Amino acid sequence: MALTGAVTRVLLWPSLLKTLGIMALIEAVFLAEVFEGLMNEVLSHGGRIRSLAWLLLLNAPDIAALALALALMVALFFAISDARSRGELLILASSGIAWRRVVGFALLLGCAGGALAWGVAGQVVPRAQLAQQVAVATLQADHLRDRIIGRAPHRRVQSFDRMTVITPENQGHEPPPIFIFEDAQNRQWRAGLSPDWAITAPEAGEQHRLVMRALVGYSGRLTSGPTDNMTIDSFRTDSATFAFAMDTIVPVPVPQRPVDLVSKQKTPTDLLARILLVPMAALAGLVALLYSGGLARFVALPLALLWVMVMDVAGRGILSAAQLPFGPLVVLAVIAYLAPPLALIAAKGEGLMTPQRAAP
Repeated sequence: MALTGAVTRVLLWPSLLKTLGIMALIEAVFLAEVFEGLMNEVLSHGGRIRSLAWLLLLNAPDIAALALALALMVALFFAISDARSRGELLILASSGIAWRRVVGFALLLGCAGGALAWGVAGQVVPRAQLAQQVAVATLQADHLRDRIIGRAPHRRVQSFDRMTVITPENQGHEPPPIFIFEDAQNRQWRAGLSPDWAITAPEAGEQHRLVMRALVGYSGRLTSGPTDNMTIDSFRTDSATFAFAMDTIVPVPVPQRPVDLVSKQKTPTDLLARILLVPMAALAGLVALLYSGGLARFVALPLALLWVMVMDVAGRGILSAAQLPFGPLVVLAVIAYLAPPLALIAAKGEGLMTPQRAAP
């Protein structure tokens, strides 16, 4: 078998270790690209380092399937190249082990990677995307709640449903004055101004309370005619208290639901493309190795990387647009992904086992 015996002892651990290292590097580059945006998101809502770390972790699976394909291709290229340079594959060949065993090893390792890519793209990524939405919504809700009860800096203008709250820049007042405007029903409106106010924490079973002292209030009705005819009522009071439910102002993040998870699921054709890309990339690594003689050694691996990335984009697009039953589509996709690299390997397969001659 391709995954048992001498070929496995020579190639398995070097291939796996190199795959993990290269995949970690690709993920690090990807996360570095999104780091600034996530950091700004967290800081703008008063989040902490653990919130940023959690969002970075939830973003990691997005590119994991492609990173696995690229990492496996590069890892096999160097693992087989090293074993060939040390003469280990030549020794295996002299003991009767054919080069097809190495191809079989790479293909089965790629199929195992394809199964892992299915698990990541089909199961982990949808859940991570939903968890990221919940994490961001929770971060925003916590920051809004902190602003309301005074644990975070106030914004000058805040809107809650039909109510607008304005708190000007703090110029020695603690807290600054508050102006509230409410667009009530039936074209009615109400407004109030208080220079001394506070929000009290609720007791068990009670609501939050907004206490406004030296309150000046106004109310009226919007008219379509001249404003001269508008009647505005006003009142003054030493203190006024308004109870409110925090949940009506701050949206409560909705936990993950099965219906939300279904909306994030990849299509079967997209999953098929993700699965087949990994064994195709493993074979592309062997193609790059076989055709890397002479000056081609400088471009063989980059071209193989380009080949895999083009197949990732074009393959998903073509499979999604194909108007075929899924069964025949799977067969044609397997041929399209695997037949070209297998044909190129078959043309020069003997070269897998023999050390490459040094360039003059």
